Amino acid sequence: MLIVVAGCDDDEEPVDIPFEGLEPSAARQLPTPIAVPTASASASPKPTAVKINPAVAAVRACCNALRAKSGSADDKGSRAVNKQAAAVCQQRVGDVLAGRMTKAQALSSVRGSLLGKAPFACR
Repeated sequence: MLIVVAGCDDDEEPVDIPFEGLEPSAARQLPTPIAVPTASASASPKPTAVKINPAVAAVRACCNALRAKSGSADDKGSRAVNKQAAAVCQQRVGDVLAGRMTKAQALSSVRGSLLGKAPFACR
């Protein structure tokens, strides 16, 4: 086994090269920090409760169940039927939001668009 050792003994000493410009001894001027205003307790916004329409939430739950069922269906036909029912369901969410349908009417319409059993969320 042969080991080659490379040394730096033949290198010349570094030469100082004059540099015209900034002097290293010149003191730097740091920018002054900006004061961040703190908000008082009275100026903070108060959290508001979000009102959720239970009828809309129920129809959306049905739509989500149909989308999940369309993704896990065994054959193409079942997937297509569930996908179409999910599209109908999404339209019914808009109808319930606008007040044109009740929750029961919307879910009944969605169940009518299915050929087989509806998911539990759609009953």
